[in-house]
Amino acid sequence: MVNRRRWWGMVNWSWRRRRLIFVRFLWWWWGMVNRSWWRGRLVFVWFLWWW
Repeated sequence: MVNRRRWWGMVNWSWRRRRLIFVRFLWWWWGMVNRSWWRGRLVFVWFLWWW
């Protein structure tokens, strides 16, 4: 929930920049899954809840 401000700011951003941040988040989440599957799963559920 630290990135709440970033999520709200995405509304005013262009689609290209939004897609870039989304891809970066997916890469970060994939790293979390490889490091700790349980922790990555919690982040994924949190992501779906906010999306």
